[in-house]
Amino acid sequence: MTWDELIDGGDKNGEQIIDASLVEEVHKRLAHLCSETEVITDQQVPGLNTQELEECDASEEDTVLVRMDTINHEITHRISLSVHQYLFNIKLETHEVPALALRHDVDACLWQPYAQLINTETWPMKHDGTLLAFGYVQSSKQNRKFITCSPNFMYSVVSEASRHIFIYKSSSNQDCQLRRRSEGIMKNIKIGQQHVVNIDKYGEVLGISATNEYLFVLTETTLIAIGV
Repeated sequence: MTWDELIDGGDKNGEQIIDASLVEEVHKRLAHLCSETEVITDQQVPGLNTQELEECDASEEDTVLVRMDTINHEITHRISLSVHQYLFNIKLETHEVPALALRHDVDACLWQPYAQLINTETWPMKHDGTLLAFGYVQSSKQNRKFITCSPNFMYSVVSEASRHIFIYKSSSNQDCQLRRRSEGIMKNIKIGQQHVVNIDKYGEVLGISATNEYLFVLTETTLIAIGV
């Protein structure tokens, strides 16, 4: 242990003489941090060759769905969702985990996973419903903050942070006719509907919840119930 100064406030008079044995001891303690090899700053450092990577080093999985055994803390199943974009989740069955909405091409499919395995190996999942064209619709809303749907899948919702809420119904009571030009045949088809609700005056949207009859919207100042 050495003193930083002898007189409080500092004294520039005199000369500091360091004990040679103390210097030698410090050098020995720092020997493992020193190197006698000169470091050349302009030396070329070899770059990373991607062809030398193993298969385990590269992965195209942006999102994965896993099932974990809570008793032994081991992952039993692993599913890549890189092809099917995860959109949202919704509670459909009381005693099961929320169902997942995954994008399949332009549609959104609702999948209900179950905790209990079949034959100790198969992880069961049930396809509960499909939101037609919703995968394409929600991707076009760049300012979306929340997305969900009703438990009976009759409508889906895209909510912005503070301005608009878009409600999409998969079908309506009105029919639309299309004519095939090559054959001149008229065909009736069902068309979807879009409803836009302006909530700009209520502030930022903090959350949404959809039932079969109402859409509940919680903002900074108000709880809004929208009949659908």
